[in-house]
Amino acid sequence: MSADAALAAEASKTGGLWYRAAVRASMVAAAFCAVVLVLLVVNFIQSRNADPLKPAQITTLQAELLKQPDNEQLKQQVRQLDWQLRREYFQRRNFALYGLYLLLGGV
Repeated sequence: MSADAALAAEASKTGGLWYRAAVRASMVAAAFCAVVLVLLVVNFIQSRNADPLKPAQITTLQAELLKQPDNEQLKQQVRQLDWQLRREYFQRRNFALYGLYLLLGGV
């Protein structure tokens, strides 16, 4: 009888270890998901403030360019600003996409 009791005690001890490990792993995954979610929200808020579809500065430069079509420096400024806006837009999109993959992986 004591051998059966020892085996039962060992089985419950091992099961308790696995349960505690699973609980701790789920806590780590929840913390990871929370951090990723906060970063995604911050990225979303920043991307709403820097919307590339409504750039006021580039619109004024383009209007000025219509008045001075031969101004190469102004053309270069418009190109540079357009490139910066596009680069920032696609960086934020990629950040959000990778964040989504991380969030799905953490869940």
